[in-house]
Amino acid sequence: MSPEGQLLGMRLRSDRRPCYDPTFSAPKGISLLWALGPQEIHDAISVAHDHSVTAVLNQVSTEACHARRGTDSHRRR
Repeated sequence: MSPEGQLLGMRLRSDRRPCYDPTFSAPKGISLLWALGPQEIHDAISVAHDHSVTAVLNQVSTEACHARRGTDSHRRR
């Protein structure tokens, strides 16, 4: 809340939809090892990171994502 008593942050409007914008990044130590380490370490970290991101997105898409369709959004997918 601002000193004037106004709410700060996101203001919901009827023409906008709130959502999440996930960011996937490795800890600094892993990023440094990826950047400065030998090629085989670089490749292993890249593969592990890609697998991790895919696993999270698959989990989210099956458990947290819903789409509404039909008249007045009555049908859910």
